[in-house]
Order: sequence, then structure tokens, then C-alpha cells
Amino acid sequence: MSWRMSVGVPILVSLAGVSGAPGMARADDAYLCGPDTVVYVNAADLEAKKHSDPCIAAYYGITLEQPAKPQAALAPEKPVAGSAAKPAAEKVELKSSYVAEVRARARHVQQRDTMLAPPRAAPGTDFRNIRVINASAEENQWFRHTR
Repeated sequence: MSWRMSVGVPILVSLAGVSGAPGMARADDAYLCGPDTVVYVNAADLEAKKHSDPCIAAYYGITLEQPAKPQAALAPEKPVAGSAAKPAAEKVELKSSYVAEVRARARHVQQRDTMLAPPRAAPGTDFRNIRVINASAEENQWFRHTR
């Protein structure tokens, strides 16, 4: 079997492209830790972060024990003169998605006898004469059933 030039050129170009391509692209995992905080973790560092970062540990159901802090570390810092005291950061609580924010709609309860009643035509309705909406001529505006 002979190779034709039209078959060999695309194969050679594809091989050259694959061999010269850089390594596979990998992305970091993103964890939402609050309304304004996103933590990115490399896959190689994930195990270490599971046991050191409380936000990431919460994603995997791991609880971290906080070591007891000495009293000197708990003492509040003295504010610098002339600066306004900032309020302590409040813990942000996220809404759960299963809580309905919209009131339930009121259902219109129909009477059973009105649901079982057969439909009735309006008085003066004649089903033998039907008006044609897009009639081509004035005399073709009404269709008359003869049966």
C-alpha cells in the first residue's frame, strides 16, 4: 500500500502539535467560605488544608479543635488615638435554599357540581354558521354547514 502525500501531511502536523504541546492544564478547587470570600486550593495541598482551614474542613464534614489561647493573646488591643473604633466582625449566616420566600398561592376551590356539568353554549349561538376570519371576498366571510 502506498502512502499518499494528502494522508501523511495531516498526520505529521497532528503529531508535531501533540509533541510540542505543554502539559495538561489543571485548575485549583474553589471553596465559598462566606459572602465575599473564595478560597482556592491546589489539589496537592488539599489534604493539608482539610486539617488546617476550618472553612475547607467544613466542606468535608471535619471539625477542627481550636487550641486554647493564652490570656495575653485575648487581651483587646488599645486603639490608636484619633481612629474610630471599628465594630467587631459579625458572623455571617447564609440563607438556606429550601426556605420559601414567596407566599403559597391560594387555590380556587371549584364546586363539584360545576365540574361535572356538561358545557353549554351561550344563548343565541348557531354552530351551523361560522365566520371566516381571513376571507378572500365579502361573500366568503361566512361558512355555512349544510348537514
